[in-house]
Amino acid sequence: MYAVDDRRGHSVCDAPLADLGGSQSVDAGVTVESGVMPSFDRRPKRQRVSDDPVARYVGELQAAVMEIVWRHGSATVREVADELNETRVLAYTTVLTLVRRLFGRGLLARESEGRGFRYRAPRSRDEFLADLSDELIDRLFNDFGAIGAARVGERLGGLDDQQRQRLKRETEPR
Repeated sequence: MYAVDDRRGHSVCDAPLADLGGSQSVDAGVTVESGVMPSFDRRPKRQRVSDDPVARYVGELQAAVMEIVWRHGSATVREVADELNETRVLAYTTVLTLVRRLFGRGLLARESEGRGFRYRAPRSRDEFLADLSDELIDRLFNDFGAIGAARVGERLGGLDDQQRQRLKRETEPR
């Protein structure tokens, strides 16, 4: 038997895994009707479907800030705000909050410049994605052990030749 609980700890569904439904996520009161385990990804849908892997994990606006810093090497909050405001309208304080959150997470470093700070990314985009990949793999193995490793092996074994070539190209040192 397999039980799915809502956020308050109440049982929403109690059924054999084979009876559970599709790729729909399970929220309080939702009945699952197709045959696949529901998704437990709690990121907003907009974040999950982004083409940018950085945006999938830090969000669209924070990813835009990171792209600006990576492109310029370093930037002040004003410089980031000015560039972001070329394509959207954001208050300076909103951009300041985004930059402070990225700094708090260790994704940006800063040094004093006048009355403010100049921010830089301590890792390149590729290094950041590699670190994020390592963290996700570590969490998979720590949380699921041998089952997680076996599932990764099954997925890799199921790749077609084109997918294998793409994976090989993407993992070669640059």
